[in-house]
Amino acid sequence: SIASMNQDPDLSTFSELTVYENYCMALYKQKGANRPTKEQAAAYLQSFNPTFALRLDTSCKKLSGGERQALGLA
Repeated sequence: SIASMNQDPDLSTFSELTVYENYCMALYKQKGANRPTKEQAAAYLQSFNPTFALRLDTSCKKLSGGERQALGLA
C-alpha cells in the first residue's frame, strides 16, 4: 500500500498527544497491529530520531517541525 504525508508537520501528528501516543495512533490504522510497549516503541522510533527513545512522554507540540515530520514518517 502507498501512504502519503502532509508537508505541514502540524497536520502529520497530533500536537496534544505524546510521542508514544502518536506512534500508537499510526499503528492503529494497520489491521492486526497490537499496541507496542514503550520499550518496543522506543527501539523502533530511535531509528528515526535517537532522542525519541528519551522523549516518549513529551507532547508533540514541544517537538521541532523536523522532529514532527520524522515522527509522522515513523
